[in-house]
Amino acid sequence: MQFLPANIITDLPAAVLVPVLGVILPLCAILAAFYLAKFLLRYLIRPLTGRATAFIADRYLFSRTHRNAINIITFVAVLGITYVTAALITVLAIFNGFTNLVENMYTAFDPDVRVVAARGKTFADDPDLKQIIRSTEGVAQVARTVQDKAMLTYFDKQFMVEVKGLEPDYLDINRLDSLVYEGEYDFLTDNGHPLAVVGGTVAYYINARISDRITPMELWAAGDIQRALNNPLDAARNQRIFTAGYFKVQMEYDQSYILADFDLVQDLFNLQGRVSSYDIKATNFDQAEEVAARLRERLDDGYKVQTWYILYESLFNVLKNE
Repeated sequence: MQFLPANIITDLPAAVLVPVLGVILPLCAILAAFYLAKFLLRYLIRPLTGRATAFIADRYLFSRTHRNAINIITFVAVLGITYVTAALITVLAIFNGFTNLVENMYTAFDPDVRVVAARGKTFADDPDLKQIIRSTEGVAQVARTVQDKAMLTYFDKQFMVEVKGLEPDYLDINRLDSLVYEGEYDFLTDNGHPLAVVGGTVAYYINARISDRITPMELWAAGDIQRALNNPLDAARNQRIFTAGYFKVQMEYDQSYILADFDLVQDLFNLQGRVSSYDIKATNFDQAEEVAARLRERLDDGYKVQTWYILYESLFNVLKNE
């Protein structure tokens, strides 16, 4: 007895194999769905809906009379509705998961609630204001930040970055150290040299190296205009800094930010006694809007209160509409 070779299917041309499988597989799927529906109707749905309802459905879908064409058309219609409904549920589930993914990406870097100046980039660092925020119901922690744009240089590389200065207790607000994928989250070396945690894309562009403790990077910021008129050498301020590690969240942050010590950044931008924001961790993440509402009632018009949702409202609205 002669058998067909084992690789006969793989040797068939795609022009023949694809149409054949395209007909056989759907027919097998419809046949399997037919008998599965028949089994479910007779042995699962009948105890749930009662004998009369199941009997009518059985006769309508699986009648043994000569009107089989009507039964087949009805079954195909029911199968089509089921398929479309399943597809819709799957798409909605994917979008829900995508919304959660985007939410986790953005909230990994930004606080639950943020207080900023209503006008301008900075405002006076007021201990009384900080105490008012801390005493508000739903507030767990408060930390100061200061940030602005600067030019980062390393050898012949230059890149414009957003320098964010953070206090040591900022990890109580947000675990930014968990975003570091190489190196460490630290702002000072053992011998007191300043360090920075650099966004992964920024590090790639300027070729920053964690191992280099000889040649520092340099941050350049605009100096005081009035002093620059008297002495051009005061037209820019700079700080030397080494690389402690690289962090990764998503492209918007990775290609823009570097994180450094609060006092160093304050000195770089000549912002002594001023801050860019008070970042707040809520006792309950899901109640950030309620905490923000309470803060708006207690603070005057010189301050603006933002939640993580307001910071990226347009993005989340798009996802919600989808």
